[in-house]
Amino acid sequence: VVTIVLGALAVLLTALAIAREGREGADAAALLAHIAGLQEARLNDPAAALIAWRQALAADPTHKTALSEVERLAASLQMWSELVDVYQELAFRRDGADLMGRADLLSRAGRLYAGKIGNRRAAIDAWKMVLNLDPENITTTKPAADALEALYADTGNVEALVKILRMQVAWADSLAARRAILFRIADLEETALADTEAAVVTLRSILELDPTSTEALDQLERIFQEGGQARARVGILRRRIALAKDAEVRQELWRQFAAWLERDVGAA
Repeated sequence: VVTIVLGALAVLLTALAIAREGREGADAAALLAHIAGLQEARLNDPAAALIAWRQALAADPTHKTALSEVERLAASLQMWSELVDVYQELAFRRDGADLMGRADLLSRAGRLYAGKIGNRRAAIDAWKMVLNLDPENITTTKPAADALEALYADTGNVEALVKILRMQVAWADSLAARRAILFRIADLEETALADTEAAVVTLRSILELDPTSTEALDQLERIFQEGGQARARVGILRRRIALAKDAEVRQELWRQFAAWLERDVGAA
């Protein structure tokens, strides 16, 4: 009996495959969905069902259930490479005007590469494509930048990390958040990239945002002191004095300033 049933199913699948020839779009996808259902439910062949669902999706990318069925079967079979291929193929076939749709599919690919597949280079490439879809659209670029931040930090690509962090400064919703990102950038520039000039520029940009930032002044003074930049350090000390609200504090800063000038600048 089993043999007879399987034979009948084979005949039916062959007939459906023949009927599928010459059909396109939604009609072809409907037949392929039927074939996939039979292969999984009646023949217990999820791998063949996955192939049929992929064909259905290729025939009609807008099919209501094809993508979710591909995701389900690929996950159960742990066929992650096939699934990521589907995401990318669909993204490239989407209308260029469908920014959100393409971003969603490429984002899925990026997460899959970084997670199940473990290919961080491919994950970076996928997220960069999301980032470049529309750099002015924060809805798509911010998640991409967040993902790239983690990937660049994980792979030690400090230069790329700094560029991403600079993008995030513009999106930060508060002064404190912008300041925190800029301090992180300055630290990376000084310690990881050994570029103190760039760090100074970044710290000065913090003072432009927040002229009262004693932390920025502290770091600038330390850099200038370590680099023997007396003139630049004088400017920082003068800013400290100007910021001091208490008269006694100002007087003490002036005394320290005068002593430093006599000891270091005078000796120079």
